[in-house]
Amino acid sequence: MPAGAFRKDDWLVIGDLEHENMPSTHAMVPSDMDFIRESTWERFELYNLASDPAQKKDVGNENRALLKQLSEEMAALHRDMIDDGPYLRWEDA
Repeated sequence: MPAGAFRKDDWLVIGDLEHENMPSTHAMVPSDMDFIRESTWERFELYNLASDPAQKKDVGNENRALLKQLSEEMAALHRDMIDDGPYLRWEDA
């Protein structure tokens, strides 16, 4: 199941987060805080929303350079948000 998406112009990148201690739940639980901070992005898909608004055809194989560029931008944005944001301790929430 995709964990995040990044849109730029007509392009949409969808990615999965990977971590050695992948949570077994999709509900937010205390252990998810470290998972979110320490995970890496993996398994990206690329869609052209202008020609495929329903996101039926992953065009990443045909656009490898663009997929690489946008997935790197997505990962950098995620890292910037983590670095700039507060670290929420579950007991403080």
